[in-house]
This record gives sequence, C-alpha cells and structure tokens, in this order.
Amino acid sequence: AHEPNNSEGVVPFGHFTLPKHVDTLVKEAGGYVYNLPFPINPNDAMAWFSDDWWHLSYAGHVEVANGILSLISQMQKKVLKQQKRLVDSSGDQCYNWFSNGIVTLREYTGCQLVNIVEMGKITNLQKWVLEVDPSSSGATITFQSKFSSPNIPIFISYLSVMAPAELSVVE
Repeated sequence: AHEPNNSEGVVPFGHFTLPKHVDTLVKEAGGYVYNLPFPINPNDAMAWFSDDWWHLSYAGHVEVANGILSLISQMQKKVLKQQKRLVDSSGDQCYNWFSNGIVTLREYTGCQLVNIVEMGKITNLQKWVLEVDPSSSGATITFQSKFSSPNIPIFISYLSVMAPAELSVVE
C-alpha cells in the first residue's frame, strides 16, 4: 500500500485523495490495501483506464492482478498461514442443502424442503431451502454437534421475501 507522506494523512493525486482512516481500518482488521501505482506523470496511468475513465482497461486489470500477486507473494507466509479455529482447534461443522436438497440434520419441524428455482418456473436448476410458513409460529432445526463444548458459535444463513419483524433467539 502507498503510505501517506503528509500530516493530513492523504496522498495527493490530481483531484483524488486516499483517506488515511481506510488504511487504518483495514490494517486493524488484519487486511492489506492494494493501490494502483502513483506514477510521477499521470499520463503513464492513462492506459489503465477504459474510455469512460471509470472502469479499468485490460491493461489496468493486468496491472491490478500483477500488483495483488506481488503483494501476496511478499506476504505469503503471513497471509497463507494456518488460521485459528473457532472451537478448540477442532475445525468446523457445516450443514448445507442449498445446492443438492440433501438435508442431513437430525430433525427439522415447522418447515418443508422446497426447490425455490421451480417456484420461478425454471426447472433445470436446483436451489433448495427449508421454507418456514410466515403465518406459523416458527420452525425447529436440530443437529448433532461433533464438539464436546456446549458453547459453540453458530452461523445461520437465510433468504427472505420480506424483512422479518424480529429475529428469534437461537437456543
């Protein structure tokens, strides 16, 4: 990432400035910032942009790809290191029936397995959900945890045709 060289925390480049807080927030989260190079002569960067001056040209995409590859190569050991596990270094456990319609949960009640693509009259694809009737009092999904700890983080993904009035507590 290009580091600001003045006390205001911005890098001047024509009318564009890079706020210092962007770099700070990304670095605090353990991320990296990649910027296109800032050539001394702005004409040297003209080939990186398409005719609309908003989108990158092929040469611009190549410049970005090579720059990110260089960043990853420089940071390889740190970026590609073994990540910490959420639960006792034991890995994770996933139940996902969205692509194949195979539900391996111990039990699910108050909901039914539905191919949402068929609802749209396209029958050559499969996208499966457990549909809960909005007029019902809810549904229960039960699964067997492979972890010995009673306190494990749970992530649930859902689709909705309307914003829920409130989300229920997961027990």
